[in-house]
Amino acid sequence: SFGVMRRILMVLLPFLLLAVSCEQASTEEGFASKYRDTALDKSELPEVVDGHPRLFLRPKPWSHGPSLAELKQWAQSPPLETYLEGKAWDRRPWLEWAFRYMVTGDESLVAPIVEKMKNQKDYWPGYLQTLATIYDWLYNSPNFSAEDKRLIEDKMISWGYAAINKGEHYQDMWSHFGYGPVADLAAAGLAMHGHRSEAGSFLALAGGYLKKNFLPGWQLNEGAWQGGWAYYSQGPAKLITLIHLWSTGTNDNL
Repeated sequence: SFGVMRRILMVLLPFLLLAVSCEQASTEEGFASKYRDTALDKSELPEVVDGHPRLFLRPKPWSHGPSLAELKQWAQSPPLETYLEGKAWDRRPWLEWAFRYMVTGDESLVAPIVEKMKNQKDYWPGYLQTLATIYDWLYNSPNFSAEDKRLIEDKMISWGYAAINKGEHYQDMWSHFGYGPVADLAAAGLAMHGHRSEAGSFLALAGGYLKKNFLPGWQLNEGAWQGGWAYYSQGPAKLITLIHLWSTGTNDNL
């Protein structure tokens, strides 16, 4: 009926207007849809933090976030102590197991995590960020062999190229599908820095797209990024994740 159609249009119209606004902004401001068009030059690449972990935290205390040293200290008292004494609660607990390993040093956790890393086959936005984070968090374990590291690095590189393909075919800066591949590239580049040559190109692509597309886009829209509903609210969440990754893994002040 006309009444039903009217209500449907009233719900959809704001989203259609937002999409048009974003598309106009992209055209008028010259935002790029290809990652290589905004890639950082080699001279623009930031200094990456030495050692591991460097994704979401650093080994030693620093001014802008948590460190592994502080986490280990906090683990001696509630609530972190209480949490570590309980069972893993995540439905896909390998990231949580890796966190527990970092804090507790329990080497019995490492082998099953590495097997899961090796067995996961298909890329999807967000998966590479998780894989790279676990690689970074387990890196110092004597039970994470050089051979297994090489296998995981090969997977991260393969998934990195898949992320580029996925991201360039889904250039929606209103949805987490637009942000996820870029965050994936940043995580992989930061994790593999100093270990694989592809790390630099991944960092150049992610950093350039962040600085020349995402941040100006946010400013152009005056921060009005959340269009509503779950997929749209996940867009800003991914942007915050990307900024956090870049801030912990480099000495670049965004």
